[in-house]
Amino acid sequence: MISLGLTQPLSLSSKTFLSSAKKAVPHAPVLFIHGLDSSKHTWRNVNALLQNEGINSVSVDLRGWGSSELGDRNKFCIEEVVADVEEFVKSHNLLNDDRLILVGHSMGGRVASCYAAAYPSRIGALIIEDMDIAVRTNPVQMDESTVIGFNRSFPTKESAKIALVDAGYDEKRVEKWIDEGRLKQKDDMSWWSDVNPEARMLCYSKILTSTCGEEALQIMSSESTAEDFQCYLMKAELGSACSDSSVSDMKRILGDRLSLKEYANSYHSIHNTAQDEFVSDLMSIVKQTSSL
Repeated sequence: MISLGLTQPLSLSSKTFLSSAKKAVPHAPVLFIHGLDSSKHTWRNVNALLQNEGINSVSVDLRGWGSSELGDRNKFCIEEVVADVEEFVKSHNLLNDDRLILVGHSMGGRVASCYAAAYPSRIGALIIEDMDIAVRTNPVQMDESTVIGFNRSFPTKESAKIALVDAGYDEKRVEKWIDEGRLKQKDDMSWWSDVNPEARMLCYSKILTSTCGEEALQIMSSESTAEDFQCYLMKAELGSACSDSSVSDMKRILGDRLSLKEYANSYHSIHNTAQDEFVSDLMSIVKQTSSL
């Protein structure tokens, strides 16, 4: 069961994109949650496109990713991650006065589902991008002794690459992350990694190998009509993380509350590989939700 007992929320790094005054229209704000080996940086183009259309949005770094601290690894659990998000929402002027559109990609979709189950009155609509509720294991072979206490600050780009490869990541993958900005040079000329193998290991052991995703949907399916909100599953056609059987389970649990769409020729990161269609659909959901 998802329990929100005693928690110690961490302060999360974020970036807010406010709409232009000319195009601004009344609408629910959008909160984006990234997936594994990622950060708020992944949403930057989507944020900008929404901003140009008059829609406010916020992207957040979950604990251990991007610029957010990991905290005590021994207390890492879905309850703590959800508590972080709630503390962030409560303290953010754009998010705390209205029901929000919550978007979670991959592992972030699992977190978003658990948050929506715990705080349904906060949610106008839940969008799960390419994540099902199946229990899964880490496909990256990692040596625990190498990743525990992983320091994400490095004196050089080369030292950052070596550390991430030693942690178990493929070298070509790390090179791609440099091009994408997941590894970046800071003003003091040192290098920082938004990617954190220790956080990845913890997310698998405490979140993705658990049944919290299914439990969250079960809770949502039993909520009173007053707290109902529509759920959307956006599924990639190519290299999707969603299994057909698990998607069927999601549809069985949520029934008509779940809308499913598969994006042709898109990969796991739909918001990047089918960006125009993703943003168009998101804008429609925002407008539809805001009119209710």
